[in-house]
Amino acid sequence: MLKFKKINEENNTPFDTSILDGISDPVLIVDEQELVIDYNKAYKRLLEADPSKNSLNALTNNKNIKRLNGKPLIAWSIKTCLQSKYIKKIVVSTDSKKYAKIAKKYGAHEVIMRPKNISKNRDIAYAMAKANTEKYIYEVAEKDGNFEAISINPLHVIGPLMTENHNQFFSWQFFILQLLKGVNFGSYNGQQVRSDRMLWNMVDVRDVAKAHRMAAESDNAKNGSRYILSASDTSGEMFTWELQAKLRELFPHIENIGGERMEKDKPAKTTYDSPRSYCKKAMNELGLSPIKIEDTLRETGESYERLGLL
Repeated sequence: MLKFKKINEENNTPFDTSILDGISDPVLIVDEQELVIDYNKAYKRLLEADPSKNSLNALTNNKNIKRLNGKPLIAWSIKTCLQSKYIKKIVVSTDSKKYAKIAKKYGAHEVIMRPKNISKNRDIAYAMAKANTEKYIYEVAEKDGNFEAISINPLHVIGPLMTENHNQFFSWQFFILQLLKGVNFGSYNGQQVRSDRMLWNMVDVRDVAKAHRMAAESDNAKNGSRYILSASDTSGEMFTWELQAKLRELFPHIENIGGERMEKDKPAKTTYDSPRSYCKKAMNELGLSPIKIEDTLRETGESYERLGLL
């Protein structure tokens, strides 16, 4: 998020987005790993059209330059940014000369070439793309002097849906719905589209929204401040089989709830115990008071029932 310093000092009027027009160089990073367009919907259509693409890896190679309606996917991201009157600069990060050429062709203002070895591991590439984006925008904000860049980094975001459209394919709440439908984690239409087990570190979407507002208003949040929005304590961390058990407890009227493959009431395979993290900094510096994850799970399921999706 960007925290703008500029206000109308003459009459001290409240913050208005038109302020953006007067800032010399706000930046939006369009990284090849992070598309602005709804890539999940595009993938869902491709998956339904060709069931043989039963893994995200089927689209990993050059997925962002696959053509959609006559243009590479990344071109649509750049086009969307160019149409906004609030975006002054578009930067693309890539290790591919081909990607760089396409990005320039469709209007990117700057291309940052990164080392090729980063992309050999998808998880490392994903993490470094985000980290480098943060560093870049912090530097831009420091040089500009008219705004501060603050990072809100949520983990597994779930929460009650207000509309059916909030059930975005491949989102974490989408997989909660699949579990409530009796489908094991990571499965969709009989296909395994992601790993069937993981350690969930859950945060309520409403807490993520509150953290953005609180960071914008807080004197503690400065340029370069970053807040991990994750579980507030161990109650928000669950392996898939533990999440399944919790959903059974919360929704006893649902006969079959999915999870992961079990053998003799124990997980068939051991799940990698990924590094733990908690949103203590957001709680201490911003004053965030997180919603209990049990309430989040209950209200998420109830929203699916209310919308007729379950």
